[in-house]
Amino acid sequence: GLIDEYQAGINFEPENVQSLENAILTIKNDEALAKRYGENAKRLAQEKFDRSRTYHEIINLLDSVVE
Repeated sequence: GLIDEYQAGINFEPENVQSLENAILTIKNDEALAKRYGENAKRLAQEKFDRSRTYHEIINLLDSVVE
């Protein structure tokens, strides 16, 4: 997934409190890791969810399919 691809955080097992706790503590206890995840999450948001960028990509894709 995108979290792994961008190294933007830690996935945890849904509905597993211990898994969530471990992920939180891992980030809390490693300041450099937390900073890297934050920077990578920002890059992920800019590349995948910035509408000023993604709309152009969608339009180009649709244009290529229609042609």
